[in-house]
Amino acid sequence: PSFIGFGRPGEVARIFTPGNLEVQALHCEGFREGVLEVDVTFAGAPVYHAMPISSQSEAKQPFQDHWFNTSFMIPAAIPEQLQARASRYPVQWTSQDLSATWLAPARLLMTIFMAKPDIKAPPQLWINGTEVPVKKASNSRDAPAKSSQHTFLGYYFDASSLVVDVPHSLSLFLGSQASSTQFQGLYWENVETLYTSEIASCTAVETELDNIFI
Repeated sequence: PSFIGFGRPGEVARIFTPGNLEVQALHCEGFREGVLEVDVTFAGAPVYHAMPISSQSEAKQPFQDHWFNTSFMIPAAIPEQLQARASRYPVQWTSQDLSATWLAPARLLMTIFMAKPDIKAPPQLWINGTEVPVKKASNSRDAPAKSSQHTFLGYYFDASSLVVDVPHSLSLFLGSQASSTQFQGLYWENVETLYTSEIASCTAVETELDNIFI
């Protein structure tokens, strides 16, 4: 059988098979004849829409600390995707366009996601021990000249220049506003889901369902 996925843990394929179960010549552990759920691990680093920057970058709720620390790596497939987009969409963006984060979509943006961001309480961010600029996101391309809480969407960091496939450390200072802004975590923006059919491993899981085919 053929499967497709993007490498995130917990992907399950459901199949019907009367014989031995192999996926791309890999023997699936735990096989029993009948209808099966197959826990499939796809090869490669997962890349998907609105993905957290790391497995530890989603904040536990309610988040009330002043500091948030994590580490992360940027899969090489992400800048490859962004470079391909820039080639297909060669627009000359202006500096005023850049506060609208959906414009200039070849940028790799790290969203500092808050449920209630406050334009008067910007966070501070350090990458690998060096403070980096945190910018304001707006719902309007000309907002920098007239930025206000009404057009303000939140904060982000442009991570386009960071080296891929190496670990980076991150420290985010939210200050006393952490609880009121309801910080949720750190997520990549402008990244779309990449799928693969290459399988790294598979495990067959017995199920009571008996009339499902894929």
